[in-house]
Amino acid sequence: MDLQLGSSGFTEDSLKVWRDIACDLFVPLQIDPMGKDPFRWDMYDTDFGDISLTDLSLSPQDVQRSNKHIGGSSTDYFLLSVQVEGMATIAQDGRHVRLAPGDGVLYDTKRPYMLVFEHDMRQHILRVPRDMLLSAIPGMNDAVARRISGTFSLGALLGSTIRHYIDGAANFEPSERANLSNSLLDLLAVTIGKFDAMQMEKEPSNRVATRARIDAFIAKNLKNADLSVAMISSRTGLSIRALHRLFKATGDETLSRFITKRRLEHCAAELADPGQRKTITELCLDWGFSDSAHFSRAFRTHYGLTPREFRSGSTGHLMTSAK
Repeated sequence: MDLQLGSSGFTEDSLKVWRDIACDLFVPLQIDPMGKDPFRWDMYDTDFGDISLTDLSLSPQDVQRSNKHIGGSSTDYFLLSVQVEGMATIAQDGRHVRLAPGDGVLYDTKRPYMLVFEHDMRQHILRVPRDMLLSAIPGMNDAVARRISGTFSLGALLGSTIRHYIDGAANFEPSERANLSNSLLDLLAVTIGKFDAMQMEKEPSNRVATRARIDAFIAKNLKNADLSVAMISSRTGLSIRALHRLFKATGDETLSRFITKRRLEHCAAELADPGQRKTITELCLDWGFSDSAHFSRAFRTHYGLTPREFRSGSTGHLMTSAK
């Protein structure tokens, strides 16, 4: 549903009205005006499937979300703010980000944050349910409170795409909006992934956070037989070359070997479980291996036993221990 409101439509306490609307539209917040001029605001909010976009103009104000507010939320979001006019400061997790027009930043409503708007300003805000974004792009937690420069090509594309979505929202049917939301999520994933790769080149410490994000994606998709370097690249936004550099810099095995090893470990855990009744073929297919012959070779190389020998040895050991 599209919603367009502004302070000019309220003759009484426009600040109180804005506080109520902001807390309902986003999440519970503390909002304090800055300066003595009459408080003004204008907003247009529109939905694209489960994603919402807001065009927001505000008088100077200080916004805080504390642990007290977080405990009272029914829904949490990731918010991407793209500065359109004026300046803004956003702080979360000990990082302070200063936004100029064109710059963007991602922040998480499940954790405390602070927003400072010292002068009149305008932003476009992308609002995505937290669980939805983490399902699409695991490990997003480490991407918060990092300035995505407006001079960064993908950041500029993301910002202009959000603007075009807002400007053209009235022309799209609900089914079209739902489909377009998927494209916007994909673009956000590619932007964050490319941004991660650039940050890794500048600051080696960022490799750890990016590696954690990739590991989380792999863990979530380990049973998917289509999981591959190419798939991870397309879904996370990191190029294949950047992925290989990342794993070389943060471990002693290739990405493909890492995936295989994780799958073998899960298979071994199930083979060692006396209550597990799956056949070896069922088990290996369930964990993303393409066929039992390939699985058996990989398993024997890693553990020195065939899957059948490993299962028998584990069962025999447990029976002996029980006696």
